[in-house]
Amino acid sequence: MAWFGLYAHTTAHLYPIVTDFEHEIFGVDSQDADLMLRELTLVGVDAQKHPLYALLARPLVASIEWLSGSDVRSAAQTLVAGLAAANVLGLLLLVRRFFCNWPLACIVAAAFGLSFAGLVIFSVPETYALGSLLVMAYAYAFLQVKDRLTPLTAGLLGMLAGLAGLANPVLLTLGLIPGLYLLQSRGFRRTVPLACIMLLASVLLFCVVVVSLWGTPYFRMSVEYAEDWASLGHFMQPKAVVGVVVQLFLYAAVAPVEELRLLYRPGQLFGFVESWPALVALCGYGLGFLAVARRLWKVRDPVDLSLAGWLLFSVGFWIYFNPAEAILYAVLLLPCVAMLIGSSLHDLPRQPGICAVALVTLLCTGGRNVDVVLMAEAPGQAGSAPAFAVPPSRSLRRCCVPL
Repeated sequence: MAWFGLYAHTTAHLYPIVTDFEHEIFGVDSQDADLMLRELTLVGVDAQKHPLYALLARPLVASIEWLSGSDVRSAAQTLVAGLAAANVLGLLLLVRRFFCNWPLACIVAAAFGLSFAGLVIFSVPETYALGSLLVMAYAYAFLQVKDRLTPLTAGLLGMLAGLAGLANPVLLTLGLIPGLYLLQSRGFRRTVPLACIMLLASVLLFCVVVVSLWGTPYFRMSVEYAEDWASLGHFMQPKAVVGVVVQLFLYAAVAPVEELRLLYRPGQLFGFVESWPALVALCGYGLGFLAVARRLWKVRDPVDLSLAGWLLFSVGFWIYFNPAEAILYAVLLLPCVAMLIGSSLHDLPRQPGICAVALVTLLCTGGRNVDVVLMAEAPGQAGSAPAFAVPPSRSLRRCCVPL
């Protein structure tokens, strides 16, 4: 309930800004997502990119309206806050079940909930909260059956990846996680048949649904859309490569500057120096990443290596596809980052000291990020600087991110 209360507050604060003002933070995407909360519609680019959200959002909002007697906007905000709280609870249960003890699990889940990307993206009408939940559901299912994978369980995992792909197409790649695990535990020959089953099941489910909704023109539209955004040339641009890594693993955790903006650049790392809570939080996360690197190098646990492999692939994908706005997609990766950090911290000695450092990091993270989010004000509101800094040349088409 505490997490729902927090997100209800941040949602009530941010929701009007991103829905009432074009070009603010997520631009058209947030407005399209808001439309899907108010109407059952399959019209629009965002519905085609995230069909599962388009199918579920309005029925869920209507159910909340009927149960609570509230208006559609209040019901929509309740659903947004509920999805956010479900993400935190889901991560808590997942990390506690498979990776670490209760104290560390609570701290890791709270850090996820108070992360900058989590606070912002989960507090506005966006599709990524549903995608993040499905990442956790997939991880839970995989960890439950990883040592007894059969053609049947591989097919079920593939279908779950297909369902996640309907929330966000890039999540079709979740099948890499069991694939990498099988390569380490069973070898290449025994991996190929199960990997093919998972791939076939995920792609088949995804294609059946999108063809049923939009027909085969869906694929032509997707190719044309991708051609506008994807480029191998991004890998030849050091600024793009560094920017994706910094956004996904640093800025997603702690706000680098005291304003919400769509585009973040590596040079804004200096913003951490201007705020001691941000700097302390950054140092704490740095120690966490060092613990992850230590465990990956020394222990080489197949599960950890498989999760890290999927994260590495995802980083490469966002470099290839829309690197300037990588922070938008961070919440899809943060559950895996949290699992790795939880596993690595649990592996260290002197647990009371580890918990104390993690708790200080959590408090500084929350203090910095909540302050930045609650300072956000609508453009033109008296006594404030622009809260959502977006380049003025940004067009409506440019606002609509591709995944």
